[in-house]
Amino acid sequence: MKISNFLFNYLSLPLLPKTKWTKKFLFYVLKFSIFHIFFYRYLIVCLNKREYRKILFYTEPLIFNINFPLPIFNVYLQSLRNLGLYIESINSAKKVINLFPKSDIGYWHLIHAYVGKGDIVAAKNIVKMSNLNLVISSRLKSLSIGNTHLENLLVSSDLNLDSEFFHLFFNDSGIIGQSLLKVDITSYKYRSKKFALYISSHAGFSNTLISLINAIGIARLLNISDIFITKTNLTSSLKLQNLRIRGVKINTIESIPKINNISGNFFSHYDFLNSHNSLFENDRLEIASSILNNYSFKNKVNEVEVLIHIRSGDIFKARSVHPSYGQPPLSFYILCINQIKPKSINIIFEDYSNPVIRPLIKYINSTNCNLELNNSRLLKEDVSSVLSAKNIIFGKGTFIPGILLGCKTINNLYTFELSENFKSKWSLNRFNKIINVIDEKGIYRESILSNNWNAEPFQLNLMKKYPIEFLKLT
Repeated sequence: MKISNFLFNYLSLPLLPKTKWTKKFLFYVLKFSIFHIFFYRYLIVCLNKREYRKILFYTEPLIFNINFPLPIFNVYLQSLRNLGLYIESINSAKKVINLFPKSDIGYWHLIHAYVGKGDIVAAKNIVKMSNLNLVISSRLKSLSIGNTHLENLLVSSDLNLDSEFFHLFFNDSGIIGQSLLKVDITSYKYRSKKFALYISSHAGFSNTLISLINAIGIARLLNISDIFITKTNLTSSLKLQNLRIRGVKINTIESIPKINNISGNFFSHYDFLNSHNSLFENDRLEIASSILNNYSFKNKVNEVEVLIHIRSGDIFKARSVHPSYGQPPLSFYILCINQIKPKSINIIFEDYSNPVIRPLIKYINSTNCNLELNNSRLLKEDVSSVLSAKNIIFGKGTFIPGILLGCKTINNLYTFELSENFKSKWSLNRFNKIINVIDEKGIYRESILSNNWNAEPFQLNLMKKYPIEFLKLT
């Protein structure tokens, strides 16, 4: 185990504060190259904790004034892009290219920054520049941007290549420009012009569903007939092998497909597809329904009166958690239950790490309401329960919204601090009744839902004790 990982993750030592004394300390210490490797490892810890602004604070006074090794420049440029600071990233990447013209680091970040800005022409020119400068890089070679074979495929399609949103085709992550789709040409002679899409990585249930839907949408735009997805327990349980949807065949695979392919996770293509296919909003509902009907129990007839999904697991136990995954307070669930006044409730949760679960169970038992706990069942049973629920109460996350893409029945949805953008992205507007609970006082929103979730003790305590009178049904 690396010492830096042990100190800052397992022992949870605090990061250096953003003070003038920190800058003075770093300015003195980093004059000595022996400390550069330790500084780099420390920056990686910050990167994993998504402390991008701290990275900029530590590095910006020194980055081009000290003879740092290349990996430090890589972390610095990555942080600029993760913050969406594309102009700054472009300017800094150009300086890195001047300092290290044979390294791919400056070119890599410069290309991504231009795509993030929407400037495809400039990104292609950097690809050409790297080729002219004889930069040897397997990752640059695999990029989708500037690949002549892919460009031929795009030209032969009906895509509007001049569209304001065309650059989103190349984007393959939740943060625009963070990563790009890759291209693998299996035949050097390019004898076959046939392409496939390859979902090379995927996450949880709903994120995998979104990747599949987007990949099918892109395949139809490009007249591609095959999609390959990495074979895992999840993709196997979804019964995807040889599944055909809208003329596209899905194949599960354990290794890289032996066919020309465009690869990525295809999670972030909603805006691109929506702007290039006016019917995609409805298409994806039908695609989701096809996948889920193939997966869920066919004879699930027991209607669930109220289903509550509570996010737990890694966002409460991991050493580094995503700052936007703050969850609703106990009072939110109680307020919704009091509004519905149900006779039976099903709760779906992974484990008891979310501090609201035990007190919520205690509260429901005090109301003489029939309660069923689902924290050890098959995923298929949970999905089937969601699809048959009359009322659904859920917090922050994609599990429920993903399943609802394939739901054709009308549900009453109870949500917490739901944004219009999230509602649109997950097509929740089609439901007749969405009851959104808001934090009227704003204290909870500021303490937990302002991209500052870290499972701190005070946050966990606030989740259990936030007053119900501070919330409002809308």
